[in-house]
Amino acid sequence: MPELDRSDKVHLDAAQGWLGLGDHIQANEELEKITPQLRAHPDVLRVRWRVYAQAKKWGACCEIGRTLTELEPDKPGGWNDHAQSLHRLDRTEEAYDLLASAASRFPDQPTIFYHLAVYGCHLRKLSEAWNWLKRAFEIGDAKQIKLKALHDSDLEPLGGSSRNLNVIASSNSLYKRGWRVLDASPATVVRGVGRSPSQARHADHPAGTHCALHLSGFPA
Repeated sequence: MPELDRSDKVHLDAAQGWLGLGDHIQANEELEKITPQLRAHPDVLRVRWRVYAQAKKWGACCEIGRTLTELEPDKPGGWNDHAQSLHRLDRTEEAYDLLASAASRFPDQPTIFYHLAVYGCHLRKLSEAWNWLKRAFEIGDAKQIKLKALHDSDLEPLGGSSRNLNVIASSNSLYKRGWRVLDASPATVVRGVGRSPSQARHADHPAGTHCALHLSGFPA
């Protein structure tokens, strides 16, 4: 696909600026000024998804997200957008299955695993949700993820107290220092990666519907 020219990039940047101000109507007007043949460009579609998300047009968001997974299968953004759209349409099982199928593509993307934890909670797959959340801690910024999780009502089924999240955060710290966590119980058992059994020790830590893709204007 051809690259956006300078004038199109100006309109795209302006649209993102309006979105930052919370004005999706003006953002959409800027996108309408982009060359029609380039409105299906991935960069434009990503911003269009945000416009429709602010407008709560989740059906259109779903189609845009799906299209992005086809145009850029090796980028996580489209997968997250598609899954979030499905979830907002009360199709959480599909959102969960979609991200679970994509998780192996993005082993270093904590957002994928965090969202899987959220969808797992909604589906009452709490054991799986814990495992997804622990994975997000392992590969992401544990402190930032903990702060987000503490205020995320979607994770309440996990009993997202500071104590419970400290278990994961402590486990994550040990993991990054070369210790593999075997259990997330309050008396966490850890084993040194590559160490002899005699070096193992115990550590006590607190515990979508297919439809035409909208490339301009607002969907009905």
